[in-house]
Amino acid sequence: KKGEREVYVLRVATFLVVDSSEQMEETTVEGLYASWDKCCEAAEEYMEENEDWGRELWYTLYTEYEPEIIYMVGAEKAAGPPLNIGDKVTLVDATVGEQYERDYRTMRVFVESHTLYE
Repeated sequence: KKGEREVYVLRVATFLVVDSSEQMEETTVEGLYASWDKCCEAAEEYMEENEDWGRELWYTLYTEYEPEIIYMVGAEKAAGPPLNIGDKVTLVDATVGEQYERDYRTMRVFVESHTLYE
């Protein structure tokens, strides 16, 4: 419709089990993009900047686990933008550690499709 534009919000959700009684969750907005390709490129740049996720020195001192990273940026970029407003598309899904045990961590890089009214 006139005056409406589809935009893509690049977000990162992280989760950490500190110990049996404390967990930390955070979701940040990394950017707002009018172009699907630019949004995917920003996700690639984010992952390049965080390429040692799960292997940071402070973390590896306490655990022997290797991170499992499912990287879907290229495939999702090639598939094209989400079909519907409000859709969420996961670009990266990463975990390290034993699920819900001390120092278990997750990171998810995803995109939400929204309408911008101009």
